Amino acid sequence: MAIENVLAIELLFNKLSPGKTFHASLQPHLSLFHPELVVKQREARGRVDGSVDITEYLEGTLLDEPDSRVLVHIKDNIVSGSIQTAEGEKYFIEPSSRHIKEPHDFHMITYKLSDVKFNFTNPHTDKGHFCGHESHKEETGYSAKDFDFMIPKNVNKADGDSIQYSRKKRSTSTKKRCTLALVADYLFYKDINSGEAANAYNYMISLIQQIDPLYQAQSMDPSGSDDYKNYGFQIKYLEVVTASNLLTADADADSYKYYVDGHLPEVSDLLTSFAYGDWEDYCLAHLFTNYDFDSGVLGLAYVASSSTSSVGGVCTKTYKDGTMQTKHTNVGLTSSVNYGRTLLTSELVFVTGMQKIIKVL
Repeated sequence: MAIENVLAIELLFNKLSPGKTFHASLQPHLSLFHPELVVKQREARGRVDGSVDITEYLEGTLLDEPDSRVLVHIKDNIVSGSIQTAEGEKYFIEPSSRHIKEPHDFHMITYKLSDVKFNFTNPHTDKGHFCGHESHKEETGYSAKDFDFMIPKNVNKADGDSIQYSRKKRSTSTKKRCTLALVADYLFYKDINSGEAANAYNYMISLIQQIDPLYQAQSMDPSGSDDYKNYGFQIKYLEVVTASNLLTADADADSYKYYVDGHLPEVSDLLTSFAYGDWEDYCLAHLFTNYDFDSGVLGLAYVASSSTSSVGGVCTKTYKDGTMQTKHTNVGLTSSVNYGRTLLTSELVFVTGMQKIIKVL
């Protein structure tokens, strides 16, 4: 039987808004993890075992609001995650140290999704574009409807029934789960809360915890059929690169295994190098980095196609390239830095989540 926790979270906004207290009933979000989860750290001497406490990741609802959803990670009294109310508002909570480097006397920041202004463009020119590919050169932002998926309707509806996350175990009999491999390169590890491997693991897992319900709410059928909903993720592999200059025979200067000050790889080269990793046992492998790519590129992925002879996207088959090396195109990457600014969690959820949805559709 899952252990339930009742948590009171007080969110203090700016001086124009009063403080708000949420009471949530929570239980471990165990379905987020594959039973054969592997956790590794890539050090100078090679890969060694790492560790993650999966019971720190919690899901549930607000008390007296069965149509709400709470997804949080709690450790050492620091909360990160999101609270979606029954009215449709969504609150994000993050460690303050991700965004505030100067000394300060608080540990968390919180904000409403409705207050976030998404505009992934070059701040130095009105001709900038977010994609980095010529086919999207004229695209300078998103319309409001592109963000509707960030607050799915009927968040606790699954398999045709209303689910009380705090009261009974979810049925997963008719759900599909895509296994994930999540990798943090050295730059991501170094920049996330002063270079702690645990923080890098937690950040990657927390992002997937936010993306999973958004993805399940989408229909994988272009016509919108409910028969193709409830596709979600399970994390099967985690890796954090904790040492720089891991230059080996299988890691050139554009590899995620290699880092040196002053070298900025092309985003396409980094993705290509990552594609030559061993990702055959996963539906999708995703790399997290903190490179501030040219043209404000935030992410890149191989895209699925309706052609039966093409490769790319979730669960795509491996193939041999021109040099007969095995290449996996079920890969993508995300950067958490954009023109020198660390992205908010809500922005990273959008960037990473949209990549996955686009690759399937």
